[in-house]
Amino acid sequence: MEEIKKILNGEYFTRQNVFNLVDYDYFGWLNNSPYAEQIVSSVAEMQRRLIAYDFSRLGDNDIFGRLLANLPTVRAVIRKNVRYL
Repeated sequence: MEEIKKILNGEYFTRQNVFNLVDYDYFGWLNNSPYAEQIVSSVAEMQRRLIAYDFSRLGDNDIFGRLLANLPTVRAVIRKNVRYL
């Protein structure tokens, strides 16, 4: 459970020389009480379930690449169609 806390707060990635991966502007609240204690068990369960998948072989479908490529278009559509109250 301690390793999961380090993943959530970014310490794990910093030790791997990957800096600023955890964005505290959006996800900082995860590391505050009572949220950190509540979410760790859920993250551990997700981690346990992911063991069933073989990530050593990636398919030809790069869904995230296509999603990121379309992100400017998605943002433009949202700005055009969503009105803030």
